[in-house]
Amino acid sequence: MSRWLGVLLAALALAACRAADEATPAASPVPRVQIGATAHFEDVPYIAFAQVSLERLPRERLEAAGEARIDGLARRVPAYRLRGQPAAAVRYTADGEHGWLAWQPLVVLHARRELARSAGVDAGRIQTLDITSEVWPDSCLGVATPGQPCAPQPVPGFRVLLRLDGRTLEYRTDQFERVVPARR
Repeated sequence: MSRWLGVLLAALALAACRAADEATPAASPVPRVQIGATAHFEDVPYIAFAQVSLERLPRERLEAAGEARIDGLARRVPAYRLRGQPAAAVRYTADGEHGWLAWQPLVVLHARRELARSAGVDAGRIQTLDITSEVWPDSCLGVATPGQPCAPQPVPGFRVLLRLDGRTLEYRTDQFERVVPARR
């Protein structure tokens, strides 16, 4: 009888362990997202453009910057930016155990395409140097053109610095698709 009692107690203990495992939610893994994926940070469209290792960008160099809604995922993930650089527009999300996925505003691609079109070159020759968040003073993004009316309303957007053939060029954008060269 004691033998059966021992088997019964062992079976009950095993069942209790399984129930506890099922009741305790496993930590959800960080979703793997590919370069070229799109997301929204504060309702502004972004695109994943690079993977950055933990050695190159340790966690201590980042600070919280809201959340990202990655297109195709059913949940939001924490977003980060470089510590002490509130105007920096590049955002980061965890990329599993490998490091970070770097995100830039989608409108940066429009600026690169505009420069490539105007210079008659392939966009691959253009290097993005810096992207900062800005609030432009008017609907012309602070770049007045003779004969073009500018509504005096603040427009959130980005300052995008691009390099082509040793020259640095500045583009101003809104948050979505409008791009103008800083000097006309």
